[in-house]
Order: sequence, then C-alpha cells, then structure tokens
Amino acid sequence: MRNCRLSILCNFMLFFYILYFNNYKPKILIKILKIATMTTIRNLIGVLSLLYVINIVSAQINPYMTLEWRYLAREAINDIHISDLNGDGKREIIAASYDNHIHLISHNGSKIWKYNAKCAVFSVYAGDIDNDGCDEILAGSCRPVHIFDYNMNLKSKFVTKDDVKKIITADFDLDDKLDIIAVSGSMRDHTIYIFNDNFDILWQKSFRGDFPWGIAISDLDGDGKKEVIVGSSYLMVYDNEGRLRWKFDTNTIYDLIVDDIDMDGGEEIIVGTHPTLYVITNDGNLKWKFNTFGTIKSVHISDLEGDGEKEIIVGSDKLYLLDSKGNLIWDFDTNSSVNKVTSGDLDWDSIEEIVSGSKKIHVIDKSKEVEFEYSPYREVSDIEISDLDDDGKNELISAGKDFTVYCFKAREIYINQKRFYEFYERGKNLFDKGDYENARIELEKAINITKLPNTGISPDDINDCHSMLNKINSIISTSTSTLQTTLSTTPTTSSLLTTTTLEETRGFPVIYGVIFGVMIIIVAAILMKKR
Repeated sequence: MRNCRLSILCNFMLFFYILYFNNYKPKILIKILKIATMTTIRNLIGVLSLLYVINIVSAQINPYMTLEWRYLAREAINDIHISDLNGDGKREIIAASYDNHIHLISHNGSKIWKYNAKCAVFSVYAGDIDNDGCDEILAGSCRPVHIFDYNMNLKSKFVTKDDVKKIITADFDLDDKLDIIAVSGSMRDHTIYIFNDNFDILWQKSFRGDFPWGIAISDLDGDGKKEVIVGSSYLMVYDNEGRLRWKFDTNTIYDLIVDDIDMDGGEEIIVGTHPTLYVITNDGNLKWKFNTFGTIKSVHISDLEGDGEKEIIVGSDKLYLLDSKGNLIWDFDTNSSVNKVTSGDLDWDSIEEIVSGSKKIHVIDKSKEVEFEYSPYREVSDIEISDLDDDGKNELISAGKDFTVYCFKAREIYINQKRFYEFYERGKNLFDKGDYENARIELEKAINITKLPNTGISPDDINDCHSMLNKINSIISTSTSTLQTTLSTTPTTSSLLTTTTLEETRGFPVIYGVIFGVMIIIVAAILMKKR
C-alpha cells in the first residue's frame, strides 16, 4: 500500500501541476498554452511524460531486501572476505581496494581500521595460520603479502616478484596447520608460492602464460599427498614436489573449483573459460562441457534445495543454472556480463537463493523467480553471503567498482507476509480439491506465522484463514453423510478469500499509475485542443 500511495501522490502532483497551476485557475494555463508555440507544447508534454515514467519506475520499490548499510572507500574494491576475526560471534569484512588500503569493516558497516599498503591491494583472505584460535588477515598487494591480526598488528610480511592478485589458504604439507598460497604475476610471467606461517617456502613454481586465476589444493588421487591445481592458459596439475602430473588444453581459465559434483566419491575439476565450462575427472579426462556465449568469470556449486543433488551456477554473458550432468536447467539474462555468482539462504526457508553480480545485483530462486534486484553505481566485483551479526539470518554483502561495500538483508515483514500467503494459497487450493487434511496442515502453518512479532499481515486475511480452518475442522469431525451435507452448503472459496494476495498488492501501484498517467495525457490533450 505504501507503493500505491507513492504512485498516486506523484501522479496527483503532476495532475495539479497541469490543471491547478496559478491558484487553481486552469484558464491561465490555457492562455499560456495558446501563446506558446507547438514546439514549447511538445517540450512540455515530453517533460511531463518523462516525469511520469520516472515516478512509475520509482514506485516499483522491491520490498524483499533493504540496504542495511554501505561503506565507502576511495577507489574501486577488488576483493572482499568475511571472517570472525576476534571470536565474538560477529563477522568482519576485509576489503582490498585500489586506494592502497586494506579495510577492516565491522558487521554494522563501521570502520574498524584501514591499513596503508603504499600501493594497490588486489586480494584478501583470512585463516588461522598460527593455530591460536583466531583468524589472521592475509592481503596481497604490489609484491608484498601481509599478515595482520585483528588489531592491525603486522605479524609477518613476505615480498614476491610481482603483484599478488590471488591468495588462499590450505593445509598443503598435512601438518594440521594452514599454509598460504599466493599467486603473483606481471604481463606473462607468474609465480605460485606456498609457504607456512614462518614464510618458509614449501613449494614454488614459475611459468609463462595467462595469469592463473584458478588455483586449488587437493588430494585428487587419494594417495595422501596434496596436488596443486592451476588454471592459466590451460589446466595443469602438479604433485607436492612440483612435478607436472598432467595438463588439459583449454582456453584461458578465469575460475576453478574442485568438487565431487556427482557424489560418486571422486573429485572433479570444474573450470570456467571463454566460452566453455569444462568438467574434468581427477585423472585429466573430459567428463562433459557446456558452452556459453561469453567469458565464464565465476562458478559456484551448491545443493540449493538440500535434496542431495548439486547444481552448478555459472556467471558468463548470462546467469546459467546447470545440473550435475551438465544439463541446462535455465538461463537468465542479466543484461551485462556476470562477474561473480554465489548462493545462500536469504529468506530463512532452508532453500538457497542464487545471487549474481554484474552491473546489477540479482537474487533469484531455483524456479527462476527474481526476488530482488539492485543497481549500484558501477559493476559488481565480488559478492558474499554470511550471517554477519550472528542472528541466524544471512546478509548479502557486495562490493564493486563504485568504491562501495553494500550490505543487504531480507525484510522480515515481507518474508513473513510472503510465507503466510504461500501457505494460505496452498491450503486454499487443497481445500478446493477436497484434500482437507493437508489443507489444514498448510493453514496451520500460515496461522503460526501470524503469531510472530513482525508480520504486517492484514487482520482480515488472518480472520479468513481462521474461518477456513474452522470449516475444515468442522468437515473433518463430521461423519461421511454429514460431510456431504456440509459440502453442499459451504460457501464458495472465492467468498472466503476477500482480500488481495501479496502478489496482487505488489502490482497495485502500476495499475493506478497507468490510470492516472492516462488522465494526465487526456487532460493535456483537451487543453491543447481548446487553444
């Protein structure tokens, strides 16, 4: 209803502007129009039409999520990582920026500190390197790798040959301690370093080609020793002593994941290239591939519904959703190339939503329904989903080239309304089909939602739900003969549901916006005709 009032108010303002300009004297406006040239009139109509379009667009406020806070750096943000660094249950955001700083941001968006690295910061990560129970901050800038604690104390520093654009952690030497994997590179020469918390180099390999954006550590062959999987101009797998085990020819690799996607006990290597997604077995054979029409910059794997079947989310020219065998479930046009994809439960129903970052942020469910859309000032570079404030409800955190970190959270009132009407509609449909037992279950779920503190559900709708449930209980408690009599006298279900559903309410502002917009155009046309 708030959107409806906003749309009607904006249109009435335009209406009054035309009809009651100058102390409610439309004749003055008519005289002005008579004096004006046709060019001026056309310009006026154009401006009014533009204002009308703007107010219609502005009325489409998506209620699903709200912007909780935003944090502004001085240059584009390249990378973010989220971790509980001080063990208080709240998670901090580490951000790498071209403004030469490593930014540490609290769960509520306030600055904890920022460290001047003296040059651009490309990558950040976190892990408990020294086994003290607290994660350290890892940051890669132009040559140095920095390690900080939560209080910005610089614990260690290691200088590489070139810009450190990728940094992760893994237990490479199987000593139950995390090791640091850092990738540095220039135009065509790149080096991968693996070192422990004392910066003793455990493994190092230099090579030429495209920058190895894809890097992973895993025991692919189950021999108890870790392999290093590198995605550059092609896919390469090295053993723990730096010997090349095998390679697989691809185009330039932009993302790489190791995962048992088909749950057969053997890990696959999933690589995103231009324009193909490859799924390769742990011994270097092609399992299947899927072609897009752009560069695959991001791949994410998850069991979205918790049904034991994994899905593959692919960010390329579009957003693609594939099953574990490479079959296309659907694709979604984001209107620009996708830089990052992820998934997580944002509306607390135990089913994960899919999130993509391009020039817009899209939140989409598995059935391809767009739940939320937001346009930052410039394109997105990274997206994460995490429960920042430890309240059991995930936030969506995004960062990009507009120097900004955004934090979004689902609106509890909207989620409660949505779930109420979903249960209510299912109960209503089951009632229509005569499935009273299951209808009662759905309606009881709807009523349980009304007991929550923040629902915003209309009392009339709640009464209708109780009324239908009472009818069902009455029907179930009677004998078969009584049931037939009751059914013959029960009012039609259309009279039971007297209020509009949430989805209908969401369309309400558009309808009235169009009606009032047409009124504006008609009145303007009449006034011009009278000249």
